Amino acid sequence: MNRLKPFRRLLPALLLGLSATAGVLIVTNAVAIASNRAETQSPTELVAAFQRERTANDALPTELAAEWSAVLGQAPADNSAGVPDYQQSRLAQPGASRIWLVPTTTRQLCRIRDDRSAGGCIDSSHLASDGIDWGLVDSDGPGPSPTVIWGLVSSTVSKISALTPTGDDVAALDEGAFEIRATAFPKALLVAKTDGTTLRIEVPPPPR
Repeated sequence: MNRLKPFRRLLPALLLGLSATAGVLIVTNAVAIASNRAETQSPTELVAAFQRERTANDALPTELAAEWSAVLGQAPADNSAGVPDYQQSRLAQPGASRIWLVPTTTRQLCRIRDDRSAGGCIDSSHLASDGIDWGLVDSDGPGPSPTVIWGLVSSTVSKISALTPTGDDVAALDEGAFEIRATAFPKALLVAKTDGTTLRIEVPPPPR
C-alpha cells in the first residue's frame, strides 16, 4: 500500500511534491528527492516518453531549468536527487498541463508541472510495483477550483480514473504522464492494468 502524505505549509523548495504557493493542499505518494535504498532501475526505463527520440520540443525552458536547479541545490547532501540532465528532458502534455520530465545522475526522475504548482523527484519504486506514481494538488485546498491529480504511469497501465462523490473522472494520458481535473475531491483512484486487473488506491480525506 502506498503511503500518502498531506502537506499545507510553504517550504523554500519543491521537495516532497510540495507547492510553491501557500495554502495549497498536496497529497503525494512520490518518493521525495531521494530514497535511502539503492534502486537498480531508472524510472526512465518505465515511462513511455523516454522510449522515443528526443526532439526540440522536449527542451526545458531556460527559466524553469534555472528555478529547478536552485530547488535541487537546497536539498541536504545526504538526501540529494543528484544533478539534473536537462539534455535528456522530455515533455508530456496530458490534459491541460505540460509536465516536464528530467532524469538525474542518481537514477531518479524529476517531474515538473509547467504552472509551478507542484513538482518532485522520484525513484522507480511505485512505478515498478503499482505502475503509477501520483500527486494531488488543490489550489484552494479543497474548494471550488478543480482538484488536479497528476503523475506518471508505466506501460502496464491502460486507464486511470478518480472516484468522486459526483461520478468518475477519467485521466488524460500522454507518453506515460497523466492528469485528472476532478469535479470533486476523490475518494480513490482506479488503475486499470493491461493484464485485466484493477488496482484501487484510497485517497485520504483532506484535513479540516
